[in-house]
Amino acid sequence: MRMCLFTAEDFTELAVHLSRRGYTVLLFDFRAHGESGGRRTSFGYHEQEDILAALDYLKTRDEVDPRRIGIYGFSLGGSSAILAAAKLDGFRAVVADSAFTSLRDQTKTAVTDFYHLPTFPFLPLVVFAYEVYFQTRVDAVSPVESIAMLSPTPVFIILGDGDRLIPPKMDGGCLQQRTSRRRFGSSPGLTTAAHLPRPATPMKRGLAVFLTSI
Repeated sequence: MRMCLFTAEDFTELAVHLSRRGYTVLLFDFRAHGESGGRRTSFGYHEQEDILAALDYLKTRDEVDPRRIGIYGFSLGGSSAILAAAKLDGFRAVVADSAFTSLRDQTKTAVTDFYHLPTFPFLPLVVFAYEVYFQTRVDAVSPVESIAMLSPTPVFIILGDGDRLIPPKMDGGCLQQRTSRRRFGSSPGLTTAAHLPRPATPMKRGLAVFLTSI
């Protein structure tokens, strides 16, 4: 499945917002997204390798202080950012926007809430197909478990409380409880897609406060 819901181009406004405040910003597309190659997304498992490649590239840039690299991820990117940062010793801060708690939870939501299918037998079938194709367990993609390993790295969790794609009960609350150094931001009434192209002003302010505090 090639995923093109959100690409690096969608984050131009946020990149400009950060750049004007003195931050060097690297935007990139995950595999099977936007201009990147690949035909399949692994929903966070192999995407961690993409993040590692981006981190390695940043460390080659003269204008980048390798001790002060942060990561911002949105939706799949937010979940992948948590997973990667828990394994890589290279991020000063993590911002997870509309991240899901686990691939199993997200798959169940897709099956029941979006396709209106019963959990059984469809959830076990989807999980089985994923595990056979990617040769890994679906529970290996579990940001809610990985986030506890980020301490003492500061984490900023953002959600839209009107989100149906990744409901607040699936992201902010659970993730917030599992990390010791965190901030929590909510965009009232906004959905995943709604606050993507034009980040809401409260979210921008909260992000700015978080970044300047670390």
